[in-house]
Amino acid sequence: MDEIKKDRNATAREFSDLWMNLEPRRKKNRIDRAMSVILKASSEQLELLEKINNSKGIAKNTGFIYFFSTVKNFWDHVEFACSLGKGKNRRFCCFPARLLMETVLRLEFYVRQNKEEQDKIAIKEILRSCKRYYDRDKVMGRNTDEYIKYYNQFAKTGTYPDIDHVNPNIEPFPSIKKLTSDSKMNGADRWYFHFQVLAESTHGKFLAIKMAEQDDLGEYVAAMMNVLLMSNKALLIVNQHIGNIPKEFRESIVKAIKEAENIIKAPSAKVTA
Repeated sequence: MDEIKKDRNATAREFSDLWMNLEPRRKKNRIDRAMSVILKASSEQLELLEKINNSKGIAKNTGFIYFFSTVKNFWDHVEFACSLGKGKNRRFCCFPARLLMETVLRLEFYVRQNKEEQDKIAIKEILRSCKRYYDRDKVMGRNTDEYIKYYNQFAKTGTYPDIDHVNPNIEPFPSIKKLTSDSKMNGADRWYFHFQVLAESTHGKFLAIKMAEQDDLGEYVAAMMNVLLMSNKALLIVNQHIGNIPKEFRESIVKAIKEAENIIKAPSAKVTA
């Protein structure tokens, strides 16, 4: 066991040294190539989820519908993060990167609950959204009938107050700090630090802005490394959560993650500019 740990530490140091000495444009090149592999795998996984979602022969609880829409939205934000690398706004990649980390932590918490708790989480999220849109349109004098209809449709599944009296600030999920400390994902207990760093940028803190102005490519690369990690975790969460997936398909997802990892960690001599 000690020898295995030593080998892992040596490999980690080797990659750290390699990554530190790579030029930012080469780092971005690796990330772009790795993300293309991951996005292809995610597209195939989403296609499978879409079939399950549209299948009339499979019973789907509210929790699954929420899970599917959350996963789909996750990959929309991954593509958005990748697109920022092509233009002058790449320093703003911190925004989707932070959201993706939060989404992965919540998804992992969600799939560890039983189906009854999953449904409760999904319903609370839906009710909160209905309440916020309802309050906004009510203040602006707009018609709110549609939000009331959706709210009542889901509220009747439990003992929830009417839309005028529900508290939209009640969180169905623990805090990010608790999610990181309680997570079963490897290394997640260290993510809260990275979440705070991303928060510094998204909140427009002075130092974060200055750093981004001086090295926008470096900031983009740092954010995209988080995006890549979260993308890998999302693929694995779906892989493990959805039943009746062929073994070959599950293995293809793991293979894609490994292929992306090899692109990132390839020795410099094997990498073209």
